[in-house]
Amino acid sequence: MEESLKELADRAAKAVQDNNHLIAKESMKQTITRNLDRNLIRYKEVVSEVKQVEQKLTALLAERKEIFRSCKKMRMELEALGKQ
Repeated sequence: MEESLKELADRAAKAVQDNNHLIAKESMKQTITRNLDRNLIRYKEVVSEVKQVEQKLTALLAERKEIFRSCKKMRMELEALGKQ
């Protein structure tokens, strides 16, 4: 009977220890899940920012191209005036 009680106490202690480990693992899982969720949100924000920057860059490149064409046209007009 005494052995049975000791075994029961050992099993109860092991169950409490296992439960504590399970609680700790669940807490870690929740923390990791929150971090992943935050990182996913930030990733989506950064992707959106990158798209905006790419659009601005495309617009600036188009503007630069137009300025170059305009300068080239003015240079040709200036040269034509100089030849007269």
